[in-house]
Amino acid sequence: MRPTADPILHLPAQKNVHPSLIARLPVTPKSPAWRFLLLLIAACLAHASDAQDQRTDTLSSVTRGDAVVIATQNNLEVRNARLRVEKSRDLKGSHLDLKPAEIHYYRGQIHSPMAQGLLTVSQTLGSPLKSWYKGKETRHRIRLKETGAAITRKKVARDTKIAYNQWIFLLNKRNILKQKLESYRESRRIARMKQQQGAITLIEKTRADNTFHQAQNAMHRIYKEIARAENHLRNLMNTNHSLIPASDSLEVYRIQHPPNLREGEMVDPLLQKRYREQVKIREMAWKAQQADLLPDLSAGYFTQNMAGEKHLDGWSLGLSVPLWFKPRQNAIRKARIEKQLAENNLKKQIREQQTHIQNLLREVNYLREQLRYYHNQALQQAGLLIEKSRKRYKNEDVEYRQYMQGLQTAYDIRLSYIQTLKDYNQAAMQLEFYINPPEL
Repeated sequence: MRPTADPILHLPAQKNVHPSLIARLPVTPKSPAWRFLLLLIAACLAHASDAQDQRTDTLSSVTRGDAVVIATQNNLEVRNARLRVEKSRDLKGSHLDLKPAEIHYYRGQIHSPMAQGLLTVSQTLGSPLKSWYKGKETRHRIRLKETGAAITRKKVARDTKIAYNQWIFLLNKRNILKQKLESYRESRRIARMKQQQGAITLIEKTRADNTFHQAQNAMHRIYKEIARAENHLRNLMNTNHSLIPASDSLEVYRIQHPPNLREGEMVDPLLQKRYREQVKIREMAWKAQQADLLPDLSAGYFTQNMAGEKHLDGWSLGLSVPLWFKPRQNAIRKARIEKQLAENNLKKQIREQQTHIQNLLREVNYLREQLRYYHNQALQQAGLLIEKSRKRYKNEDVEYRQYMQGLQTAYDIRLSYIQTLKDYNQAAMQLEFYINPPEL
């Protein structure tokens, strides 16, 4: 933060002034020493402010669990889902089909030559059975929103885990590419020295330079990918802070299986519940349309004054019987079709989820076997290949081309390993999303 309000701080400081002479100079508001001191104080304050900003704008030692907790609390999609639940709860009581009460007052010769007053109040109550079905439909709509909020929270947790896994993967890839770059830097140095001694040709030296520059370009690309991955993770967490991981080691993700899980039960219970609630909503709407064929109830009250008698009152009950059935039958048929569509959609979603889970299981098992190969054989061979290639090249036992092929093969093995590990973790996180109940 640079001060801009005080013009004195922008005046040039005195040149060729030894620090030991500052105390001897006259310190007045217009003296060069005073201006120099102000400039020095402002620089110190700016440095302290920048350091404070750096401390407050960075989240250090962020684990995967920390990222999930922050995301499920701060993510805007999760917040909107909670708001939709609150909005749906305000629908309670709206299912009562109560029209405005009718109040009439009459004054005059109503039932006799004498002037009299008559007050009537009537209220249409609608169909009680239809109101009951509408109330059940409202409750299922509230449950649907609550289920949707839980699914949103679970999805955000899964996406945050995957984004964190991608971020750590790129950090590991950067470390391997950095080792590769240093190896190629040393190879370029040796190639230049041997070319000057006449031990290798200019073509081999040029090939070493080109290989080094390619490794440099790969480093530039990986830093851009790391920045994009961190930004994606920060968006899920809904934070502007820079992130520093607790550890940059990429580890195998362990799936938390629910107890007594059978293959036929490998369907997300929340997703099932959401589609079942949709079926219930359509069913209640269909039954409400059927209840619309029943008569509507109405109730009334009246009071009047007649022939000197006051407060003559009574009450009334009425029925409104529908006479035109054809339009209502069409509405009932439409509601029944909507219910059947929801039931078919439920079956379709269950089948698709089971197929998707089976594919994820196959992918997880395949990638697990690949990881065993790397752990038991390939990684150890890559380390030995790098070590032996360097020794043989320094001893001039192999040519430059063979040496570079050995290094390239070893680093390709390491990069393929972390790529496989990243893919396995991502598939395991996807599988866990479907087979695990939500974290409450």
